[in-house]
Amino acid sequence: MKSGFLIINKERGISSAKVVSVIKHIIKPNKIGHAGTLDPLAEGVLAVAVNEATKMVRFVEDGIKEYVFDIAWGSETTTDDMEGDIAAVSDKRPSLEEINAVLPFFTGTIKQVPPKYSAIKINGRRAYELARGNADFSMKEREVRIEDLQVISHNPDKSRLKVVCHKGTYVRSLARDIARKLSSCGHVSFLQRTRVGKFSLSNAILLSNLENVEHNFESLLTPLSTLLDDILAFAVGDAEAAGLLNGRKINVGAVDDRTDVIVSCRGRPVAIADIRGGVIMPKRVIFDD
Repeated sequence: MKSGFLIINKERGISSAKVVSVIKHIIKPNKIGHAGTLDPLAEGVLAVAVNEATKMVRFVEDGIKEYVFDIAWGSETTTDDMEGDIAAVSDKRPSLEEINAVLPFFTGTIKQVPPKYSAIKINGRRAYELARGNADFSMKEREVRIEDLQVISHNPDKSRLKVVCHKGTYVRSLARDIARKLSSCGHVSFLQRTRVGKFSLSNAILLSNLENVEHNFESLLTPLSTLLDDILAFAVGDAEAAGLLNGRKINVGAVDDRTDVIVSCRGRPVAIADIRGGVIMPKRVIFDD
């Protein structure tokens, strides 16, 4: 069975884990996983790794992401989306001009506090578990990187925005903080991931449609080599690649030390490795089809 990524257009109301479970039942791969969890209330691009692609999941997760989201004005919730209880209200409905004026404060490297209802671990437990148990705890502020943020549409009750961001950014926190900056209240009422690295909605398939192509699903797999366009890979020749695939260290001479580098041969990944003192030390080999 081939390896690669199935790009799913996840529908609202289903968890990322459930998507993987359904695909596993349909195609019965040796290994399967997903890159970058989407909340059940969110929709859009979910990259599902099949077989050897599971070894490259984190390189997908590190890619730039794009989201479209709605801020519903007037109320802040405990979860910063529609699922939670109302925590604060405001009669203030910001104008388009006011919103555009504050967006530069949320572009570049910024600090944000993740939602309490998130998967971040606090002393070994998920934050959402603590929040549901009414535990008293606080979330630590963290730095995230926002490349672009703009308003797509606006009316007095709701604004739709697009954000291009890096790993670790919480859109729910972004919406909450924009509203607070405007002396208003707001929460996310719609969230769609439109891109993860090279993968976008244009090459995504609905889960229901996948069931109709059960016997030809391999044609839908995005090859592992696609990731090399966005990853700085270290290229080797056929002999070196064969050695790496057999788990051997390869001497490549005077090159800079690197950690967790993708090693490729003829445009195809062959290993994830560290390079130390001019020696490639494979950590995980990739038997790409």
